[in-house]
This record gives sequence, structure tokens and C-alpha cells, in this order.
Amino acid sequence: MPFKLFLKISKSFQNRHFALFDFIIFLISPLLAFAIRFDGTDFVSENFPVITVVTFLFMLIKFVLFFNSGIYRRMWNMASIDELSHLLYVGLLVIGLQIIAVVILRAMPSHLIEGVPYSIPLLDGIITMLFVASIRFSIRMFQRANERTLVNGDGDRVLIVGAGEAGIQVVSEIQKNPRLQMVPVGFLDDDLKKVGLKIRNLDVLGTRKELVNVVLTQNVKKLIVAMPTAPGSVIRDLSFKCEDLGIEILTVPNISDLIGGRVSINKLRNIKIEDLLRREEVEIDLEKIRGLLRQKVVLVTGAGGSIGSELCRQILSGLPDKLILLGHGENSIFDIEQEMTLRVSRQQVYESHKTEIISKIADIKNIKSLEEIFSEYGPTVVFHAAAHKHVPLMEANPQEAILNNIFGTKNLVGLCVKYNVEKFVLISTDKAVNPTSVMGASKRVAEMITLKAAREFGLRFSAVRFGNVLGSRGSVVRTFQRQLKQGGPITITHPEIKRYFMTIPEAVKLVLESFAIVRGGEIFLLDMGQPIKIIDLARDMIRLAGLQEGSDIQIQFSGLRPGEKLYEELYTDKEIYSKTSHPKITIAKNASEFVHPELYNWIDKLDEDIYSMALPEIQTRFQEIIPEYQLFPIPKD
Repeated sequence: MPFKLFLKISKSFQNRHFALFDFIIFLISPLLAFAIRFDGTDFVSENFPVITVVTFLFMLIKFVLFFNSGIYRRMWNMASIDELSHLLYVGLLVIGLQIIAVVILRAMPSHLIEGVPYSIPLLDGIITMLFVASIRFSIRMFQRANERTLVNGDGDRVLIVGAGEAGIQVVSEIQKNPRLQMVPVGFLDDDLKKVGLKIRNLDVLGTRKELVNVVLTQNVKKLIVAMPTAPGSVIRDLSFKCEDLGIEILTVPNISDLIGGRVSINKLRNIKIEDLLRREEVEIDLEKIRGLLRQKVVLVTGAGGSIGSELCRQILSGLPDKLILLGHGENSIFDIEQEMTLRVSRQQVYESHKTEIISKIADIKNIKSLEEIFSEYGPTVVFHAAAHKHVPLMEANPQEAILNNIFGTKNLVGLCVKYNVEKFVLISTDKAVNPTSVMGASKRVAEMITLKAAREFGLRFSAVRFGNVLGSRGSVVRTFQRQLKQGGPITITHPEIKRYFMTIPEAVKLVLESFAIVRGGEIFLLDMGQPIKIIDLARDMIRLAGLQEGSDIQIQFSGLRPGEKLYEELYTDKEIYSKTSHPKITIAKNASEFVHPELYNWIDKLDEDIYSMALPEIQTRFQEIIPEYQLFPIPKD
């Protein structure tokens, strides 16, 4: 039968067809077993009645096992090692039950199968499973042969960096889909044990050091980086080399984006700035965190924001009883409500529990609205992510920073104390360390409010500090992307300005880990790696956009804005920091010792005067409560 005709027919095979094939195999296999055992067919012809009994006995055993074990509920045109292992398991059961049946029947007075050797059920089982597996896996064999034929045609020659599971899946996708117009030529992998081996009939041609030579000798047109856990430095190095070689570079997403799904060709994408900044994947004690959230009533303020919405996503996996989405912006709350509702509907497929999603439009400055929520739902865990965070805007609107970040936090903490909330987590910022801005100072006061409540009432309230997050609405990355679309220029405040960056999922994972280890009155500091020069970030983004700095797009320096630092600080002089059980989380155990004793009197006085004060007076007031608050002179270009 011609190859393509058989391939076409085999694709239409269903389990009823395999059952027919099995019936024929079950009839033949005992005859073959007897012929092999007695070295010919004389015994078969002389003992046909006995062989007939054995054949139908074995057939009954096989069909019962095949049906009950789900052999006929498998998609054999998609067979893999899982199906093979399942067949082997069923084959062992067949052999075992057939041996038991022969032993029992031989011991019976009827002598139905007198003289049948004990080796017959073993030989029959082996022959049966060889034929059964061969027929089923021949379909996959012909498909693989067809795939190799197709990918040897026209298309861009592709080199895969990473010969692990992700790389193998990418090659598999390419080989299955000739319409992609890609021809994989081989792998690169830094594991020297893999170099020289074949994977899916492709050679591992060398390590990343041989990239240039392999690209030139193999006439490679595209590079696919299939290393979901590779650090940003590796992606950056490969990106620069591909630019010099004039070839396109694609990547699979990082491991956080692939959780719950397989690597597939439709997830391949161009390198993004997040890839160049990619950090080591964060590992947390998910089971412990989920245990602390299960059946709880969890309130997230600022639930529509970048951090708040990601908190909701990760909290939902802990199966809380209720998840309250609180925010001031109706559009953002509507969006996260829709997403959470969809996730809950999917959650029900796998879990018996259904989390109730509750959306509340409220301003944390309005204590009456907040109290209605606390009174009605009784939250047991609160994550406070609502805040004004934009430094220059808060310098221009200091009253709003104070009202939201200080008075709003005071309202929330007061209600958490009143309604016996088990745990409260304030999302703070590295700008609260030695603050030079109203925003940073207001967040430092918010930390003090949290720590004061923890100390006075013995509650498990804490704050978590971290730096900028990639992808947030106020992120410099989004600003640069918008400026690139507009044709420039890209504006940077100062050539030496540096910032710490984290991804949103990474930051939230560590926030939840700190939530799991909180005792009360701590400030947790997340490991943010090394600070990045903003001008380097801008140049990377220009290059990734396929543009040239100077000729295609300009970089201009606008000067530091009010309240901005050249670099952010992580530690204060007085706080004592120590390690925690998680390597990426540090704790300031003595943080509550630096809460000003007149904090609430200061806040009450500020409340009375807030609308009558200009920025200089507000800054003076902050210096009263935060001795380290300073106004640095703005450096000149």
C-alpha cells in the first residue's frame, strides 16, 4: 500500500477499528505461542480442541482488561510514551491473569486444558502486546516519517538554543506544521553531555559559544531561544549576536508565563525588554500559602492596579471563600472582576470549592464606605495595594498623596483592628527609604501606621518594600514604548539615573511568601537584584524595535523632576536587617521601634491644616515625623 494512502487511511482509524484488529490478533497469538513452544504445527493440529479453549479463554481475559483499563478510550494517532507505558502495564496484567487461569484450569478435574505448558500464557501475552503495540504505534511512525519529509522542504532554516523539554516541544511543533515555513537544523545547548547527540533526528551542534560558526555554516535564518528559565544576561548576549549576524531571534516565554500550559509555536514571540531583564525564577511555598488563604475572606485594595490585579490572580489559586476586589476606578475593577469570574468558572472544573468574587467601588479615604464593607463581609486577610505612586504628580498634588496614602491607610488599618483582621499586608516602596519626595514620605508614614497597630495590638500586620515593576501602567517601559511609536524622542531625566526592576508576578509571589512568614510589626524587603541604568534600558528598547539611536530616534535628557533621586536606596541606617527563610526576602525586625511616638497627633494636626498648606510647609511637616526626609538639590546635566 502506498505510503501516503496508508497515512491517509490511518488518520481515520478509531477505537472500533483497533478492537477489530485486536480480535484478529487474539485469535492468532495463541496459535503462534503453541507453534513457538513446540517448534512446529504438529501439536497444534493434534490438540486443536484444547487450543480452541485456551484461545477463547485468553481472548475473554484480554478484552475484559482492555475495556476496563481504557485501552479503547485512547487517541492512538497522538500516542506517546504515556500510552506505551499503559500498554506495558496492561500486558503484564494479561500475562499474570492468563497464568493464574491456566494454573486453576489445569488443577480442575475436567482437564479442559490438559497438557498446556505454563509458558503458553507468557508467550501469548508477549506476542499479543507486540502486535497490539506495533499496529497502534505504526501510525505515529508513519506520521513522524511524513513530518521529516515535510520539514525537508522550503522554509527558513531555524536553530534552536536549548535542547531541553521546551526545545524538543518547539521542534515537534515545527515538524508537525509545515505551513510555518521553518526547517529546524539542530540544537545548541551548554550541557556538554548533550553535544553530538541526536534529538528528534536533529544534532546538538554545540554550545552557545559556537553560535556564530553554526549560524554561518548551517545558513541559519532564525534563532529560537527555548530556555524558559534563562537569565536576562543570556538573552541579552544572544540578542546582540543575532543583531550582528542579521538573523531574527524568537523566544518562548519565561517559566511564569508557561505554568499550566505547554510550549507551543503560537507562543513564540520576538524578544522583549522583559526578556533582557529576566531574573531567576522565584520559588515559594505554594502549599503553605494556599493553606493560609483557603476558606478565608480576602480583601485586596487597589485590585484593579498592576500589583493588585496580580495579587487577585495568585490569591484565587488558594481557594479563598470570598475575594473582595476594592478599587476607586470602575473600569479597572470591572476588568479584573470579569477575569476573576472566568477563572472561577474554570476553577470549578478541577475543584469542588467556588470562590465568591465581590466587587466594590469605594475610596479608601471614605471610612464610611470601608466600614460597610468590613461590617458586611468581615475580611480576615487584607492586602493593601491602593496608593498614589507617581512621584512628580504627587509633588504637584501633595494633598492627594497625603489623603490617599496616609489617611486612607489609617482608615483601613483602624478597621482591620476593629474587625479583628488576622493579617494585614501593606504594599510599600523603596522610595519610602530616606524619602526625598512627598510620595515616598507618605508611604513611609503608611508604614509607621501599620507598624504602630502591630505593636500596640499584637497583630500580624506588616509592610513589604520593593522597587519598580515592569509592565505597570506608570512604568518607564510603557513610556518608552509610547515614545517609540510616536517616532521619538525618548526622554530620560538624567544620564546616570538608575532604578531597580522586578516583574509583577515575581513581586507578588514574594509578597505572598512574606505574608506566610509574618509575625507582626516587620518590614520585608524584596531582593531586587542590581539597579539598571535607564539609558541602557532605552538603548535596548531602541535596538529591539529595529531602530538606530541617533539616526532613527533620539535620546534627550530632560533633567531630574521634583522629588526624584538619581538612585533608590534599599536600607536605612537604623533598621537592622536579617535573612528570612526565603533567600529573596530580608526583614527589618526592629522597624517598629522607629515609629514616631506622636504619629497620630501629627496626623490629626495635618488633617486640620492640609488644605491651607503649600508644598514647602508640607515638606517641613514631613521632616518633623521622618527625620531622614530630605530635599536633595537636583543635579545638573
